[in-house]
Amino acid sequence: MGGARFGRASDGPGGAAGSYEVTDIACSYTSCPHTRGQLRALAHAYAEEILAKHVCVTDLLEWFPSITLPLAVFLETTGPIRPRYYSISSSPSARPGHVRLTVGLVEGAAWSGTGRYRGTCSAYLADLTPGETFYGHVRTPIPSFRLPADPTTPVILIGPGTGIAPLRGFLEERAHTASTGPIELFTGCRHPKHDRLYGDELDTWHEAGRVRVHTAYSALPGHPIRYVQHAVAAEADRIWDLLEQGAHIYICGDGLRMAPAVRQALAQIYADRTGDDGEVRLRRLETEGRYHQDIFA
Repeated sequence: MGGARFGRASDGPGGAAGSYEVTDIACSYTSCPHTRGQLRALAHAYAEEILAKHVCVTDLLEWFPSITLPLAVFLETTGPIRPRYYSISSSPSARPGHVRLTVGLVEGAAWSGTGRYRGTCSAYLADLTPGETFYGHVRTPIPSFRLPADPTTPVILIGPGTGIAPLRGFLEERAHTASTGPIELFTGCRHPKHDRLYGDELDTWHEAGRVRVHTAYSALPGHPIRYVQHAVAAEADRIWDLLEQGAHIYICGDGLRMAPAVRQALAQIYADRTGDDGEVRLRRLETEGRYHQDIFA
């Protein structure tokens, strides 16, 4: 079960420590002297034992069965669950009334040191069975992350892992409308047999000439480690040719490492061929509405 992580009960916008912590609240709802002593010990090492280990409300309730926290207090302590947003990975033209999502299940050893952690929303979606109903809403991305209005415009799609989600929707859209604009897709995963998302579908589109697919594998035995930025650099001539034809660039996925690395590779392509500052040229693409990002931390 997921639970909201603890903060300090009266932290302000600047994050300063408040006058009490949730361990104090828990102490108020147990009559067990041993449990109170353990909670006080946690309170004395709050930053190290609670915050750093991402201990959540349900962790404390599982560790200390003698805590009888009223539901109203539990809800006040945890706060609301933030909404999760996922890129749609299907085309509304190809399948009207249907939405496909590509979601990576967040799962691993709990930072608290006991049990395993499963992402609140990704685990919920993964556990749904066919025919079940769940609720969500569709929102328009801001800034707009959509294909150019002219279907003949070349596009360069870059998205490893689940970053392929909206790009797969773009490919389905262009395949459905038989668009003739050149498409280069750069994607990546660890191993072709383990986590290559939509592999068969991408191969079919590639063989049909609808898209040129470039896949970087980071854990393929007998091969060097390659990430998507390496695949981009290897196709520098092709990318430059498409940019000269007015291509749009779309990048989706990790915003901490992947997106900056890809941007650096693209800037280098500009610098090598023009002698100009590549970053300046990329900012110009952004101004022209030809450089699009849908990235997350």
